[in-house]
Amino acid sequence: MRVGTLIDYRLRVHGLPLRWQSEITVWEPQRRFVDEQRRGPYRLWLHEHTFELRDGGTLCRDHVRYAVAFDILVHRHSSGPT
Repeated sequence: MRVGTLIDYRLRVHGLPLRWQSEITVWEPQRRFVDEQRRGPYRLWLHEHTFELRDGGTLCRDHVRYAVAFDILVHRHSSGPT
């Protein structure tokens, strides 16, 4: 793996075929890497994986920033308590 690596996925979501491509945009072995969607269902997909030595093991964290078309249909926002 290295910066510029392209990864192609073929998935099925609720039985529907989906093609997705991500690119490794940051590669810092033993610390973190970032993959960004180049082709797929999201308007934005930025996925950071971080690794930290902790208590004799490794703590892995994922942070995802994403945006979808028609966000209001995907995320039902409330205007306050109901």
